[in-house]
Amino acid sequence: MADFRAIAQAKLQNEGFAKRMKAALCPGLYEPKGISREESRNVLANCLALCDGNRDILSAVLQEKFIAQHSPFYWAANGAEVGNYRRSQDRYPLLFKLFEALTGELSADTQEDILQALYRTERDALYGDIQAMLTSISPPYSDISSIPNSTIAISVHNPSKPYTQYRIDFRITKFFDRLLVDSEITFRSFLASGSLWTLRAVSEAEPQSQGPQSWHLELTEFRSSELEATYNPLLILAYGGTVYSKARSVKLWINPADGSQEVAMYHQFSRPNTTLPHTMRLGIRNENLATFYENPYIGTDRSLSGIIVISLDGNRY
Repeated sequence: MADFRAIAQAKLQNEGFAKRMKAALCPGLYEPKGISREESRNVLANCLALCDGNRDILSAVLQEKFIAQHSPFYWAANGAEVGNYRRSQDRYPLLFKLFEALTGELSADTQEDILQALYRTERDALYGDIQAMLTSISPPYSDISSIPNSTIAISVHNPSKPYTQYRIDFRITKFFDRLLVDSEITFRSFLASGSLWTLRAVSEAEPQSQGPQSWHLELTEFRSSELEATYNPLLILAYGGTVYSKARSVKLWINPADGSQEVAMYHQFSRPNTTLPHTMRLGIRNENLATFYENPYIGTDRSLSGIIVISLDGNRY
């Protein structure tokens, strides 16, 4: 079986081929206002012609980092949005044409390259739309439930400069139905503050004493652009893994359905040098919120909603 990556690397060693491929991609990667779907199709057609019509070779070439130390996928994810379309396929047509050009799985290295672009641009909506393609870097996620017609929504509001505080809204319908039947609920991972995060609601084992069924929330920082494995080698020995040196704090509010007082939970990292993944357990101390019935925090469609605020301390330690 042909090693198409080796073939692609060999072709890119040819200076003439590499220059022609870069020239073919430039109209799509560097146009300030982006390019249309039809123009994106033409760009890929020109690239395919340079690969003698071999789609396997083109697929491998597009995943090589031959444009300023990055792959074309990085630059397409980092490029200009086309209009104010709702769908990512319409806002980033070249990126999705690159995905269509693949003849196999997206390599882990290319997935990491795309993630670096998303860190830089903080495009959580785009990440959410392509998360299923980033299987090597995204936390496991499944929306399969025994409860029909239950919906989960999570959205990130990008802050204004200096980017020190991020707000995330979440909502799930039939919340306690799913918690009772499935024991846990996992939201899709999201991008905020230069990191990938996951939120879970977990039903705990029934307490020995009489009382309401207990549950808690878990917020996990899964990956981060702030990793500093080489910042201080002694930290690696002390903490046994990659670390970053920025302190963070998390606040979470559960919205009441009847206008009463919201429930707030707070977590601050115990020390700024934190190994990843790092999970924060946010316990439910409010008895009204903890109960599965007659709950004043459950809204229409038995929904639960809330707000997460992630704050970043930029001081290095």
